[in-house]
Amino acid sequence: MTRIMSRRRLWLMSAIMIAQGCVDTTSSAETVLVDKGVKITLGSKEIVYDWELSHCRLEDLPDVVPQFFRNHLGELILVAAGPPKNFISVGSSPANLIRDCTGAMDSEENTDVTVMKPNQWISSTYTTDGATVHALIHDEYHDPFAAACSPGVFSPANPCWYNAISSARSTDGGHTFVQPASPSHLVAPFPFKWDPKPLAPDWPLTYPPAYGYMEPSNIIRHQSDGFYYAMFRRNDIDYGGSKTCIMRTADLSDAASWRAWDGAGFELKMVNPYEEELPDPASQLCAPIAKATIGEMHSNLSYNTYFNEYMLVGADVLPDQDGEVRCGFWFSLSPDLITWEEPRFLLEFFAPFAPCDANSDVPGIGYPRIVDFNAPDPNFEITGQEGWLVYAADGYGDGNQGPYNPDFGGAFDTDVVRRPIRFELVAVGALSAPWAGFLVLSLGPGLIAFSRCSAARSATLATRAERGWLSSQAVPGGDAEASARHGRGDRAPGGWG
Repeated sequence: MTRIMSRRRLWLMSAIMIAQGCVDTTSSAETVLVDKGVKITLGSKEIVYDWELSHCRLEDLPDVVPQFFRNHLGELILVAAGPPKNFISVGSSPANLIRDCTGAMDSEENTDVTVMKPNQWISSTYTTDGATVHALIHDEYHDPFAAACSPGVFSPANPCWYNAISSARSTDGGHTFVQPASPSHLVAPFPFKWDPKPLAPDWPLTYPPAYGYMEPSNIIRHQSDGFYYAMFRRNDIDYGGSKTCIMRTADLSDAASWRAWDGAGFELKMVNPYEEELPDPASQLCAPIAKATIGEMHSNLSYNTYFNEYMLVGADVLPDQDGEVRCGFWFSLSPDLITWEEPRFLLEFFAPFAPCDANSDVPGIGYPRIVDFNAPDPNFEITGQEGWLVYAADGYGDGNQGPYNPDFGGAFDTDVVRRPIRFELVAVGALSAPWAGFLVLSLGPGLIAFSRCSAARSATLATRAERGWLSSQAVPGGDAEASARHGRGDRAPGGWG
């Protein structure tokens, strides 16, 4: 503990923006990169849920961030599916999970938008005793009536999309979940009613963009105040883009007790516009947190005992410190769940939209989280120096693409995979010959960071150093040590330095 705290204190004294994304692939099974003073090692991929071997029906896809918990029977439960049955996997470890084709919760698929029990995904879970498991539900309504939409279609193939977040509960260790009657099941209704007509005058389509509160993260208990927190995504009705919000409650059994961050505190009660008239719905929107820093990241929260801060993991399209836009998984750290450091890069992904379609050699992946399966708590909300990066990945690499999925524009074959991950704050040591050619940045007494960058990358960093954004030098023989300016506010123009 003393050693970790000592390193942490040095890190806090010396936060410096250093080489981002310089990758050293030591083998086909291991990837090493150093980003802002943290060395990140990713091991080889293991399949946790194999769609080809385990799916209960074609649409049995991991279409949410994978959720894990241990119940009162000692079972490890994986929740990573969606409507109409929300299948789970059960086992004793991630290596022996078996799909349960009974279904944990039937999606009600009610076409009445005022009821708000449409297509439903179990998106996050939390248990204090292993028997009672509370859940947050992603409620996705697709208008089957409006002529501008897809009349008669209620699935995600219909582009008209309205969203809210609700609750459910299991009393049998997570094998089955039940929702309260509407509207008492609602946690985060969106303050604007559904309207199939687009509001933005320059919107190019005949129907609006997807809007509402959606995709709640896992639930995490605060280390000091005892409240339960979850992040979620806010998509605006006027196509204002996606934002990350956060909410909390002291009572998981009371859906109405959740309060969202309003910019100053957790005082915003999320009001159902079908139950209460709202003269100014925009005034009832949650306040986004750290938009300029974390973008739209919101997938997974944990408390990391190695960094002694909260950790957020998410997928986003963000510029790195050189202004290069990168599509991938990132993580960020926070002391309080509200203020977040600039993210560090974890893994690149491919997606069928620009700029993420530029490199088709990287996999189509999404829904990331980090989990320590040896954590003492049943919800795996504690992470540390070592753990697993878990995410959904297309199954193209296993030689089977499966049948075409019209709702997602690709093959059904999607797996849950995991890769071992290790973090390391790089400490000062003797820089012997093996470190020749590495870029070394001093973070103050007792702590440095290094990265083996390409010649072009080193040249870029040298240019940045000349401009005063940081002071650095390549180490030709491992004896010289670079110096760097200190302070979290010491960034290049544009905030991405």
